[in-house]
Amino acid sequence: MPTPTSFAAIRRALAPLEREALVKLIGELHALNERNRDFLATRFLAKGGTPERYKKIIREALCPCLPDEDGDVSFREARRAIGDYRKASGDAAGLAELLVFAAECGTRFTLEYGDIDEPFYNALENLFADAAKAVSALDAQTAAPLVARLRELLVKVDGTIGWGLLEGFEGAFHDAFGE
Repeated sequence: MPTPTSFAAIRRALAPLEREALVKLIGELHALNERNRDFLATRFLAKGGTPERYKKIIREALCPCLPDEDGDVSFREARRAIGDYRKASGDAAGLAELLVFAAECGTRFTLEYGDIDEPFYNALENLFADAAKAVSALDAQTAAPLVARLRELLVKVDGTIGWGLLEGFEGAFHDAFGE
């Protein structure tokens, strides 16, 4: 038997509701918090393109203006925004755009503020690999500008950052595109 908080139990409770009651419930969920508002706006209002609000979250998480106690880099927050977008939109091109953008933000941060640490570079390599994989799944015309941006990241990190970042980026790029 499903627990009272399982979706199966909630689905049974929602089934008898009329349209007006469902719309009111969605309005209450919308008012509850910003993540719900973003999800609903992305699901129902976004018509192509990647909503700027997700890019803003990623930018603030991976390239804060000042790297201090209040401006720490957070791959977790960036990944959360990317996951929220994926769930809300189901748009592969928009998802690839966000992943490439996130890799650009993380790279920009280390280029601006210098050498970080191994966990940072491991997370950045994983993000780049996810971006390359997402881009490689797109049709050639949609992928082309994103592939160019990934290539640009290879150039930017060449000879500027240690920790094997270039090698990690190159390996992911080769795995995704065979180049």
